[in-house]
Amino acid sequence: MTQATTPPPGRFDPSRPARSIFRWRDLRRNRKRASKIKSLHEFAHELACREVRTRRLVHCHGVFDLLHIGHIRHLAEARRLGDHLVVTLTPDHFVNKGPHRPAFDAQTRAEALAALECVDTVCVNEWPTAVETIKLLRPAVFMKGMVAGSGPRDRNGAIDSEQEAVAAVGGRMVLSDTELHSASALINRHTDTFDERTRDFLATVRAETGGDALVSALRRLRELRVCIVGADGVARVLEGLCDQLTVASSADIEECDLAIVASREARLLAPADRRRIRACARVLAVDLVGNDAVAADGWHDVGPDLMICDESLGSAVASVFDETIALRTSGAAAVRDRTRGVRVEIPAFPVNPVNQVDASGGREAFVAYASAALALGLGPRAMGFLGNVARSAAMTVPADEAPETTSVFRQIDSLLK
Repeated sequence: MTQATTPPPGRFDPSRPARSIFRWRDLRRNRKRASKIKSLHEFAHELACREVRTRRLVHCHGVFDLLHIGHIRHLAEARRLGDHLVVTLTPDHFVNKGPHRPAFDAQTRAEALAALECVDTVCVNEWPTAVETIKLLRPAVFMKGMVAGSGPRDRNGAIDSEQEAVAAVGGRMVLSDTELHSASALINRHTDTFDERTRDFLATVRAETGGDALVSALRRLRELRVCIVGADGVARVLEGLCDQLTVASSADIEECDLAIVASREARLLAPADRRRIRACARVLAVDLVGNDAVAADGWHDVGPDLMICDESLGSAVASVFDETIALRTSGAAAVRDRTRGVRVEIPAFPVNPVNQVDASGGREAFVAYASAALALGLGPRAMGFLGNVARSAAMTVPADEAPETTSVFRQIDSLLK
């Protein structure tokens, strides 16, 4: 039997040079990938100083949160349109595809893109859209992709401004027909971003309603007359959705489709004022904050369509009023519909710490969208879902600002893919 022996000292070992070759090859590859990742202004300076400017520059922009085959096909198609492909990434704090996004930070996303042979340069953007970047890089071609099953190509409305920016620098926009599939759907359904209870809830809302239907319903709010008493924060949230929005005192309220009365004023209003508001409004939502069920006292004879209160009030109030939402400090909510015997638990959606700015405007955003859902005739599950999406979106902006309507729409799309 032949036994394996250790080669004597000084004798050639073929495995050693082979390992060395592989190490150097891997090192060169890593260096090449790293050299593709550049700051935006560094690359712009190179364009101005080198012969790259004489090449046909193609520009793609996006989040690229989870790189998949749709992205690869899209970028390969873009590369064939020119001599140099630059991909710019939305920075972490501008990613508004859902409270749990981005799933991967900008550096990780950049490294994944740099590993693709068809990509020549990767830059992290400095603005929320590609408009300013297009003006800086002046590409010959700006390529825009589509997402499978997403409905409109761009919920942000940025596509028009991007088209103008490309035309202004002498380039053209190409709209790709290569389906990018959906990174959001892959992240939602195949990662541990959400717990099982939240995934089940989202699946139910997805099956019952869907993102496009909810966004279309919210757009109908422009046709309704909305009157708000003592809720400046709620009014600020709804400004982007309502064309007929009035902030009034209880004495000045006029006939409307939806009236929303905020916490402090709701507790201080005299019975006559409550009855006046009820008489003027087709749908009445009242927001109460307190630690005692007596806070709801006085509204029994008025009977608002929706009572929104904190968790400590929830059980007592729900036994009296037909429809109640009890908010919890965690952001979760319970919707109780006494007339139909429905009780729906709505889980809180986690907000990525990189995007969270302030949590103080979350309640107003919840009240605004939950009340709007009621006025639009949506059910309790959709009502709680929209309220919590708005709450999560509000946590990504300062307290004195309201989340942009397009941001909420994109989050609805992302969560329900």
